[in-house]
Amino acid sequence: MESVDIPVIEDFADIAALDRYVEIPDDWWVAAADVQGSTTAIRAGRYKDVNLLGVSTIAAVVNALKPLRVPFVFGGDGATFCVPGSAVGAVRAALASVRALGRESFDLELRIGVVPVSAVRAAGKRVLVAYFRSSPTYLQAVFAGGGMSWAERVLKDEARSGRYAIPGDTATAAGADCGGLECRWSEIVSPHGETVALLVQATGYDDASESETYRAAIAAIDAAYGDARRSHPVSADRLRLGPASALGGEQAVRTHRRGLGAR
Repeated sequence: MESVDIPVIEDFADIAALDRYVEIPDDWWVAAADVQGSTTAIRAGRYKDVNLLGVSTIAAVVNALKPLRVPFVFGGDGATFCVPGSAVGAVRAALASVRALGRESFDLELRIGVVPVSAVRAAGKRVLVAYFRSSPTYLQAVFAGGGMSWAERVLKDEARSGRYAIPGDTATAAGADCGGLECRWSEIVSPHGETVALLVQATGYDDASESETYRAAIAAIDAAYGDARRSHPVSADRLRLGPASALGGEQAVRTHRRGLGAR
């Protein structure tokens, strides 16, 4: 199956409602990439390099699969995708090229791999997906069922990742098409004086109990901070372009596509 009719969620609170999702079929794959040692790199002040390499995987995969659109989620130090079986070869090549880019431009190692959804289901997990309309012009993929997290854990486990890891040390950074990737904004100060990030992981015994945990968490956040329109930390009037001196990472990504070497 080349495409999946993914439903769109309009109200953020509904991301906790499993009946708003559709299940990814068995002949699709979960592809994942993350920066190894990202915590150490971030502690060393390299969070921008980590973020840029992570988002480069998205740009490369999106460009490799055009015009096919696939759902993905960005994790800060990497990304996870759901792709049809016919696209796995292109995804492997794109991620291998970004891994080469990370080594040559950032001295960072990217862990990459692909896991069949059939293996996820055999492990008792599901891959459920929907889109959340975060703005009039953007749909953000959201996942449920535990399958994406399971695949990510397998790829990070050296004892289990062998069959799924992507080889290809012969890939070159010049093969990574990261066109469209831009990071031009200065740091944005929240209009509320602080930005709070909460990582909530439900640990219920089944999907229904976990869904209820997320529903309660969203309600508590709304009660404390207001709905998304009032609590959003980014506003258009606070956006400012950064100085040219801050574009070193982006330049490294772009020049490698033209074969101009590492920074």
